[in-house]
Amino acid sequence: MTEPQAGSDVGAVETVAQLQGETEQFLISGHKRYICGGMRADYFITLAKYKAHSDHEYSFGLFLVEAVIDQVERQIIPSLGWHCLDVSSVTFNQVPATLIADKHASLDTLRGMLKRERINLAVMANAESAELIQHSVKYSKSRQIHGQPLYKKQSILHRLAEMKTRDTVSRSYTKQCIQALRQETLSDAETCIAKNVAVSSLEYISTQAVQILGARGCEIGSVAERSFRDSKILALGGGTTEVMNNIIGKAVLQND
Repeated sequence: MTEPQAGSDVGAVETVAQLQGETEQFLISGHKRYICGGMRADYFITLAKYKAHSDHEYSFGLFLVEAVIDQVERQIIPSLGWHCLDVSSVTFNQVPATLIADKHASLDTLRGMLKRERINLAVMANAESAELIQHSVKYSKSRQIHGQPLYKKQSILHRLAEMKTRDTVSRSYTKQCIQALRQETLSDAETCIAKNVAVSSLEYISTQAVQILGARGCEIGSVAERSFRDSKILALGGGTTEVMNNIIGKAVLQND
């Protein structure tokens, strides 16, 4: 969905799928950006504008696009985090595409996909938080300060306690949302709350982990350094924290 000028704004999408004659075959052209796995994908599910035979104006639809050699250009985008996901830009040049969700179904489909993506991001944040806590505890036991383990310092003990508290609260709410998702009762606002809480928790925990580990936490490739970088991207992926707050705020007004 994401394009250089669009971000989370579906209405700003410029990628266009053109019908070929009287057939149901489309050719799609446009530029997508910040696509995880874009360098390796054989197929893409892409949001684009299109006109059906009977339409006078463009509508939005979801298309299945095969990565045809010489018609799909890809370029890696060096990024702050998520280095294993080969974040990239993808350009479609008159690529054959199949409409899989029309103007009536595409927005509902996107809504469901975004809901699952945001919960997945919350789970990712929870997993990184748990790893950081475990790593910080292990280090605070082995690191010696004046003949005593680091955790004997009250400030370190309090940092670990706050890290665990935030992670426990976030993890509990995320599990609650996963259960609701399975039962198809999860609201958009609850999804956004889960993502925001998990990301905020990870941002705090990763900062504290770097502080506890000191210079070792600043080493490129360390668990703390990697998670410190990843936490910022998690706050942007699947919709920024501000976008999440817009959805939550509107839900609050509707339910008041």
